[in-house]
Formats: sequence, structure tokens, C-alpha cells
Amino acid sequence: MAIDKITTPAVTDDSVTLAKMAPGTDGNIISYDASGNPVAVATGSAGQVLTSAGAGAPPTFAAASGDFVKISTTTVSSATSSASLTGIDNTYMNYVIKANDIAQASTGTNLRFRYINASGDITTSSYYGIGDGANKPYNGSDAETRWSLFNTNYGQLTNFNGSTNTGYTSSFEMNLPNPSNANTMPSCYGQMLTDGDNGSYLVTNIFSFKQTYANTAVTGIKFYFDSVNITQGNFTLYGIKG
Repeated sequence: MAIDKITTPAVTDDSVTLAKMAPGTDGNIISYDASGNPVAVATGSAGQVLTSAGAGAPPTFAAASGDFVKISTTTVSSATSSASLTGIDNTYMNYVIKANDIAQASTGTNLRFRYINASGDITTSSYYGIGDGANKPYNGSDAETRWSLFNTNYGQLTNFNGSTNTGYTSSFEMNLPNPSNANTMPSCYGQMLTDGDNGSYLVTNIFSFKQTYANTAVTGIKFYFDSVNITQGNFTLYGIKG
């Protein structure tokens, strides 16, 4: 006689093996619904995390949440005239750009930038700003580094030549306060490390810049060297909640 029912007392603790369970979907997780019945939590996408839905509901997979959200990365691995980051909008009040391992095709110029709005990169002679810091020549005495620009058609992160040697790269962090506000003129501030002139100088500086041509909403930033290609570098845009 076939056995069609097994009572609960007949099932001993730890006796149900994985092989005896019904097949499911790869990546699903077993949970319980509001009625207390078993339910499979649907598989999420790569990079998502399991998120509680509160009492009375099974959890779900969702994108990781945080106040510091990565939006996009531009990686330069061969010579290019510029590197741009877009995706700035009113989703976040503030944005941060972090960049590292920057090298250039030849020395004699420093890293510049232009804001991008709905019409493209802003090239009018309306940027002004200032930088301050210190430099240490190889086998020389340290000195102050201070510079300013007024009514140029670009912003500038440092006033020292960058390096062509990938062992002597530059890095920076740029903060963009509420760049999507169309009622203000775009501004930024940050700090930069430059391993200048192929290791001849180590430079650290802070910078602040403003574009005064018109109130406009910024949608991105373009980085470049004057008449010289970027040969390598990683540029990443983050949004900050709040």
C-alpha cells in the first residue's frame, strides 16, 4: 500500500534533507508571508541587497541604499582629449567627483575643467577662482603654492604641470554644491594632489571656482589638458542625499 501522508510526529528533527525539498529557482530565498505560509523571495539583480519589508511581509531584493551613491565612472586607458561625467540632476542636492591615477601625454599644462549644461560645455570667458597650497621640489625646500584666474574660459584644479609617467599620477576630489539649481551660478571646491613634472614636484592644493556668465543648471563636468591628451585616469561621480 502506497503511503500518501506522513504525520508531523513521524517526521523527526533534522530528517528533511535538501534532496527531499521541491525544486525552486536559482537565487530564491525561502521566507513566510503575512499568513505564515512559506513563500519564495524572488531572485534580485546583481549588486542588490536583501531588504526588510517590515512585519507581515516577506523581504525583497533592492538596490543598496545610502547617503553616498555612486552614479557613473569614466575610465581613461588610452589617449583621449577629455573625460566627461554626466548624470547630474535634481535627484541629489550635492555631488562629489573623485578621480585618481591621472597621467597626461606630455608635460607643460595642468588639469582644467568646464561645466556642462543642457547646451553643452560652457566655454564663455566667465570662470574665476583661486587655489592655495604647498609644493615640495625633489631635494629642494618646500614653498607656498598660490594662484588665481579671472574671466578665463575654463576652471583649473592646480597650477602645476602633471606627469606623463604612470608612476607619478595625480588625484583630486571636487565638491559641487546644488549644481542643478538653475537660479544660481555654478560653483565648486575641492583638493588635489599632483605628482608634478614626472616626480620633480609633489604638490597639494585646495581650489574654489565659480562660473559667472549666467545662472544655469549643471548636468556634468568635462576634464581636459590644454592641447594635451589624457592618457589614463579614473573619474567617478557620486550623489549625496540630503
